Order: sequence, then C-alpha cells, then structure tokens
Amino acid sequence: MTEPNLSPADVFISYSPRDGEWVRELLVPTLKNAGVTVWFDAQDFELGAPRLTEIERAVLNSRKTLVVLTQAYLAGEWGEFENILSQSLDPAARQRRVLPLMLQPCELPPRLGMLTFLDFTERARYETQFQRLLKALAVGAPIVKLPLPHADPRRLHELVKQQAIKGINTPPEVLMEIEDLKRELES
Repeated sequence: MTEPNLSPADVFISYSPRDGEWVRELLVPTLKNAGVTVWFDAQDFELGAPRLTEIERAVLNSRKTLVVLTQAYLAGEWGEFENILSQSLDPAARQRRVLPLMLQPCELPPRLGMLTFLDFTERARYETQFQRLLKALAVGAPIVKLPLPHADPRRLHELVKQQAIKGINTPPEVLMEIEDLKRELES
C-alpha cells in the first residue's frame, strides 16, 4: 500500500469540482512553478479514506488554505466544511490561514466577507493577483508571466472614466487594471 502524502504543504486548495479545470490547469501549475507545495483532493487524498478525515488532515498540515470563491463553491457543503475548519484554526484571521480567491462574483457569507480577497474575476488581473498571492504565501520565486487577453481600448476608456469620477476613492484593483491595460495596449 502506498503511503499518503503526510508532509506539510504550503497550501491546501478548497474549491468546487465545477471549478476544477481552473484549479488544475492554472492555479496549481502557477503555484508549483513558484515553488509552492500544494495539497488538493485530486492528487493528495488517500484512495479509500473518508473524505472528512482527508480534509481535516490537509487543513491541519497546510500553512494556508486557498478558498476558490464561486457560486458553486458557496452552494456546496464540502467547501463550507473546509473553510469553517480552516477558519476555526485562526478565528481572528491573525495568521491569515484562509486566503480567499474570488473567481466569480458572488455574495459572501459574513465569515468570508470579512476577509480581504484576491480578485480573479477578470483575466487581465491574473498576473497582478498571482504576484499578490505569492507575496502572501511568502514565496520569493518569480512566476511565469501570464498572457493577457487582447486588451480592449473600450475597457480602458471605461475605467479611466470611472477613475475621473471617483478620484482618490478609486479602488486599487481598478487602478491596477488601468495600468495593465495601458501596458498591454502600448506593446
């Protein structure tokens, strides 16, 4: 019998199976390329073991839990169990054990809404958000530059107009997206 992965990991990823493609094809490879050790059910849960004990083992043996937020995740019971278990280890969020990643706009329950999340709802923000995530994980390795989708000048115009209206109250994520779009349009 093969011994399951018992070594500590940097992160455990809590996600809905409906979002598995994004997790397997983008999130996990990006983290691994940066030297982050990752636990997620598809590769690390012991075959035949009760899912409940495997989730507990993963959360307890990981420094952080990444929570991939979508409507499907919030509707699922397993995701709720995983993030409540993770938050119970750090109820005041002082150790930042739970790091929410917003993949799809959704209304968050208060226990998650109180946490600052990374916004992955737009592909143009991925590189910046991944850099912030790696910084939060205290990983110094650079990541591969992610290709931006073709920059849309209309989107840039819309954001600049929004910035002109809001002035100094413009959200930082809007300012980052403006800079990303400018760079992409200049190249």
